[in-house]
Amino acid sequence: KLIKSHSSVFSLHFQSLGFASFEDIKEQKPVLDYFFDGKHYLRNPAHRFYVKRFLEACCDISPACKFILGILPMVPVHKKNYDFLKPDERGKVESVLLGKGPPLTLRDKAVGILAFYTGLRSSDIANLKLDDIDLDKDEIIISAQQKTGEPLSLVLRPVVRDAIWEYVEKERPYSGCVYLF
Repeated sequence: KLIKSHSSVFSLHFQSLGFASFEDIKEQKPVLDYFFDGKHYLRNPAHRFYVKRFLEACCDISPACKFILGILPMVPVHKKNYDFLKPDERGKVESVLLGKGPPLTLRDKAVGILAFYTGLRSSDIANLKLDDIDLDKDEIIISAQQKTGEPLSLVLRPVVRDAIWEYVEKERPYSGCVYLF
């Protein structure tokens, strides 16, 4: 059912561009434009997966499907952080992290704020290096996450930046260690 649905949208798109069949698609631009507008991805990885399954099933019927399969672009997986805390729970956690609850060391506060506002895994926080924090671009750049090995770039929100800066300036012992914590 999902393959039918996604392949229908895919086929209708090319029909709306004037292609009578997949054999009429002779270059990769229309296929790439279907997935990417030059700035943003227009389709998600699941959509690509179902279109790919459809094209694979059609390869025996239409040689053009093999051509299209060969030029299907990879679509990156974008994961969002989802709030699982109820609003009152979220408020309580924020009040502790922002200094309205029992006192925390600056280190504990920075670790907690990093985890709470970025969703970073504890293993990635533990392996965070000073050079991973780019204050000029307001980014946290992890070259390889501990669990997945994939690179990760996160926006450095002011609350996170301030907590890290305060920890480094006021509490972190001076050493040659490259790790933040």
